[in-house]
Amino acid sequence: EGRTNFVYAGNMGVAQDMDAFMALARRMADRADVGFLFVGRGSECARLKEAAATLQNTLVLDEIDPAVLPAVLAKCHVGIVALHPAHNTHNIPGKLLTYLHAGLPVLARVNPHNALVAVIEQEGIGCVVGGDNPALLHAAAQRLADDPQLRDSMGVKGREAAVRMFSPTAAAMQVVLAL
Repeated sequence: EGRTNFVYAGNMGVAQDMDAFMALARRMADRADVGFLFVGRGSECARLKEAAATLQNTLVLDEIDPAVLPAVLAKCHVGIVALHPAHNTHNIPGKLLTYLHAGLPVLARVNPHNALVAVIEQEGIGCVVGGDNPALLHAAAQRLADDPQLRDSMGVKGREAAVRMFSPTAAAMQVVLAL
């Protein structure tokens, strides 16, 4: 309570490079108004729990029942999308849709040429860092933490984009148009 909560819900493995967000949490540890919640499983989860034990602003939890996730997201303010910057493929993680439907703007760190960079920027649904730039990631997190009106605006745009671009109806239209 009383914090701007950044949440990551999903796999915590090598492909996500969660160390970048753990470093961000350490960098923002002096801000009592900001918290980080990492929820999921994966090869890096135990190591991240150990690292988080030394931080007052970070909590790492095991995977939760998907039915409980909406209630958790309702207590959060920004959804984290994490992809290792060395990836060579385009990838739009399913968690992005979960965050958008929950009305959360995103803070994304992805590989530089990922199509997700353009989607986030063009749709105005969050802040994105393409590549490995801790200073830019920190600046983006600060911006989101400090501006509740911006977060609200991006959350509304995110819900609209989710319906327009990623709903079953939108998918069916894409298939029909491709035929």
